[in-house]
This record gives sequence, structure tokens and C-alpha cells, in this order.
Amino acid sequence: METKFKIDEVRNLPKYFQLKQILLTNINNGTYSNDGRLPLVRNLMSKHNLSFSTVDNALRELVNEGIIYCEHGKGIFVKNPDLVSDKKIKTIGLIVSNLSKNQARNEILEGIEKILSDRGYSLTLRISERDVKKEKELLESFNKDNTSGVLIFPVAVERTTALRNFLSKHIPIVLVDRYFPHLASVIDYVVSDNEGGAYKAVEYLIKLGHKKIAHITGLHHYTSIEDRIKGYKKALLDNKIKVDEALIKRGASTENWVKVGYNLTSQLFEDNTKFTAIFANNDSTAIGAIKAIKENGLNVPEDISVIGFDDNPQASLLEVPLTTVAQLRYDIGTKAAQILLDKIEGKLKAPQHVVLKTKLIIRKSCALRSSLCAKKERR
Repeated sequence: METKFKIDEVRNLPKYFQLKQILLTNINNGTYSNDGRLPLVRNLMSKHNLSFSTVDNALRELVNEGIIYCEHGKGIFVKNPDLVSDKKIKTIGLIVSNLSKNQARNEILEGIEKILSDRGYSLTLRISERDVKKEKELLESFNKDNTSGVLIFPVAVERTTALRNFLSKHIPIVLVDRYFPHLASVIDYVVSDNEGGAYKAVEYLIKLGHKKIAHITGLHHYTSIEDRIKGYKKALLDNKIKVDEALIKRGASTENWVKVGYNLTSQLFEDNTKFTAIFANNDSTAIGAIKAIKENGLNVPEDISVIGFDDNPQASLLEVPLTTVAQLRYDIGTKAAQILLDKIEGKLKAPQHVVLKTKLIIRKSCALRSSLCAKKERR
């Protein structure tokens, strides 16, 4: 059955890459298994509203990966149609929650794609849309397609039945950017040291004299979010500063993190919460916080210090360059892919738990807690 996945469903992925995923899915599910012939280039152009060069780039990659070949005057064919029915094509499934405007996520994907391509594997991308039920369906579909292995940015937090069921099929799977402590003995994962990174950020603010440090973050209980909260609290307690839950604000996790940061910081002002600094869950949230601070007649860092997490490209380009915590995002992708392929090829047996280091990047958005700041005691 031909896939219903459409071009531009994920707008910040190259169109040739999206077409490649569509063709791979159709190859794997047997759409072209009768004679192994793919649609003509002009038909692909027309059906998906693509240019010749875009279609050509997708087909060239599949040729280079040994999946299809071109026969002059006859058409484009799956290299060995029998492999389709036997499901022997080396394909990796990738499940992400969402991709729109997520720079950090896309850098991880680049690392994944690089390793898979270098080692002769193809990638089939699917989107769970943060829906636990859909995530379960996608895992089941990869199982039915006899996918070689799966990389997943998991959505489920507590309800991990679908993952447990998938593990019972003995198909290698690696969690990316998140993990489940209760499944650590049976599943692989690659993450950043979110707790340690948050600790560094808050400790830096404390050294600048800040004690009333707010933390703005997401509502979903992903380990990346929860570990940053742990690091925030640990840094405070280690420095004999009491944790004030009123300084921790959680908002609906969406792709519009700037809006989340703006709304949560506005809440702090509306509640007359006293704070002199903000540690934001990510850089986009920090940007939203800075907007709210300015709208309340205050300046960064003279009145309020702000620190983010991720070190996205825009962080250094702001009017006041953002101090933040850098992650090795590309390395998360490469390491996760390497572990998965080594599992598939029998080179690894025991579960691998990789926690990559983070680094504090000091710029201009944090300053010493001034007497002026103390006098205002707005924060």
C-alpha cells in the first residue's frame, strides 16, 4: 500500500529528503514489488509538485545507497525486488514528536543521517505529534515492516507499554534525548547531561550574587525537563539556598517556546514574585523571557540576569548575547545511530547509557546582582 506521507508535512526538512523517505517507505511496504519499477521522474514531479533537481537528488541518493538503479530507456527499478518481499533492505525507523523550527532536534537528526548513510542504512522518518497512541501505532508499523532497528524521541513518560512490547520483539531500539529510569536495564539511550548543565548555569548565577533565581520550563515530564529542574534545585541546596516552588513556573510544552517563556515570565511579574535572575529551560524560552522583562520596563542584565540552555545559533546574535549551556547535539545523533547499528550487527549486547557533557557559554546576559537591583526588590 502506498504511503500517505506528503511533502512539506515537515517544512524545515529538505524536500528531496522527504521524497526519499516516501520512496523508501513504498519500497519497504511492497508498493513496487511486482516488477520493481518506480514511477517516472515526471510523474514524481507532478504528483509531489517538485522540481526536476529535487526528484533527481532523491533518486541519486537511493542509487548511491544501492537501493535502486536506472536502466536507460526503461526506467528506475528497485535493485532486487525479492529483497522487498523478504524485507532485507537495511532500513532504520526514526520517530520524532515534531520537527517544526526545532534547531536542536535537527542537529541531532543530521548526526543520525550521517552515520546511517556512511554505514549503508536508509532512514524512514515518522512523526508522533506528541501523541502516545500514535507513537504506539508507529512502533507497531515498524515491527510489521521488519525494520532493522528504531531510534525514537519518546513521547510516553509513564505509559511505556508500547516500548516494552516492542522490546519483546527483539528489534534493537535506542532512545534519543530522553530516557526511562525504570527501563534502564533493558534499553539503550543517549542524552545530554541535563542535570549537570542546569547545575552549572544556576551555580554561575549564585556566584554572581543571585539567590532569587526563577526557573521557567515545560509542562511535560520528559527526563530532559525533569533533570534540568533537579540540577536547578541541587545547585540551590548545595549553596544553602532554600528552593522556592513559587519561582518554578511550568507552561505547556509547544514548539513556540518563545511564547512559553514570555507567558511564564509575565506570570512572575503579575504575581509580584521577587527574582533577580532567570534560568530558562532552553534558549527560545529565554528569548521570550527577555521580551517580557523589557515590556516591564527592566533591562537584561542590569536589572535581571537571564541564562538559557542549548546554545542555538540565535543565542549569540541577540542584542544582548545570551549566556547559555551548550549541548553536543550532533554528537547525540551520531552516538545514538552508532549504538543502534552496532546492536543490529551484533557488536554490542549490554544496554548502553551515554550521557554527553555540556558546557557553560558565558556571554553578556548575566551580571552581578547590583544594589539597584536589590533596591527595586521587584524580583
